[in-house]
Amino acid sequence: MATSLILIARENGKSKKTDEEDFVLTFAKSYLKQLDKLRGSDKEEKIAYTIQNTSSPLKDFMKEVDGGNTEARQEMLEKWTKKGHFNTSSAKLAKVSNKERKIIAEAIEGKDGKKSQYRKTLKGSLEKAKSSYFRVLDVAERLSAGTGSLGTKRYYVMMEGKKSNSKDDLILDVKHQSVASAYPYLNKADYKLYCFDNEAERTVEAYRALANNTNDHLGWVKLPKMTKDAPAGYYSVRERTPSKDSYPALVNELEEMKKATKKKLTLKKKDNFISMCKQWGEILATSHARADNDYNKVHIKYSFEKEVGKVTKGKEKDFCKLVYDVAADYADQVSKDYKYFMGWHD
Repeated sequence: MATSLILIARENGKSKKTDEEDFVLTFAKSYLKQLDKLRGSDKEEKIAYTIQNTSSPLKDFMKEVDGGNTEARQEMLEKWTKKGHFNTSSAKLAKVSNKERKIIAEAIEGKDGKKSQYRKTLKGSLEKAKSSYFRVLDVAERLSAGTGSLGTKRYYVMMEGKKSNSKDDLILDVKHQSVASAYPYLNKADYKLYCFDNEAERTVEAYRALANNTNDHLGWVKLPKMTKDAPAGYYSVRERTPSKDSYPALVNELEEMKKATKKKLTLKKKDNFISMCKQWGEILATSHARADNDYNKVHIKYSFEKEVGKVTKGKEKDFCKLVYDVAADYADQVSKDYKYFMGWHD
């Protein structure tokens, strides 16, 4: 995260070393401060970041993508669909084969009146939802999505929802999950904690642990090999909502927005960037504190915020400086790698 802050600053023209330090140190200090506030309590289990308790520019962004906002949902559907089907003329979507469509639809909605494998993984209000809710309307392949997962096989599934009109249609993001990149480096004690039935379950459980009020559509399916480049395995499933949009941190991500919105959200303004660093640090700390023994005492037996407190007490400045030093070095390496890659690509 700290590395990303530096890379965003450089991309947006805020490449002075003093600015980069200000951003990362603000982020790291906010992170430690929030962990200190949460230590010895269970407040993290109740905290949810909303329009009511965040500040600009994050508050302004959340208003733009409010998941409960009917207008925002319609805009999302208009972006990805056309006349009740996915708009596969878009560079980000592609048509799927009949085989893919049939297999994925059965995994989501079920077959011959039987409960689908996807529905069996759900928790919350949808456990007792009607079969009609899960009726699949269309399937498309999602292209050029993800950061670390770029290139991973991924599908979008359009689902009926509560009503049989297009206004409340849902889009599910179905994504192949492979072994965690850190898995080969785990020690014997860590291996014992790696007690998931499959990689999609691991991903979903991590999401539920880190987030507050997770979307009820979070689950997974097992799919066979459907095409040459569609691997067999477990796929995580979650709803794509208007609020899934990521903050437009880069200047070019603001291009399609209204002038007034650009001004509110742009991170070229240092005050905006500092505000976001404070809030990102606080949010990350809350998520980390929530995902320890508060969520599952089998997977993690300790309090994260207490353990961090033990190693950083009296050394807060050293911690923040270390975060900056590591982030700056890694940002330099990423920039070099990108330069070499583009040279090879061209």
